Amino acid sequence: MTRATAKHHDKALPAGRIVRKWKHLEPGTWVEALSEDGELSRAYVDDLAADGSIIWLVTEGSGHRSLHLKTDPLTLYTCE
Repeated sequence: MTRATAKHHDKALPAGRIVRKWKHLEPGTWVEALSEDGELSRAYVDDLAADGSIIWLVTEGSGHRSLHLKTDPLTLYTCE
């Protein structure tokens, strides 16, 4: 999903660039995560696989830690 195709136009959209290769992220890096249903959250990278196929994110505020596969319907954006 791109910013142009977000389902919920009344919600905030990410300001940063799409992170296409998760392997270039480092633990502690802040990102915005846009889910398939248009929900946007801010999180930091807790850990990731060396090849970038798996990433652990910790959501700002709630502290919820979640695992995501690169094939999941989730788009990560840089925080600017």
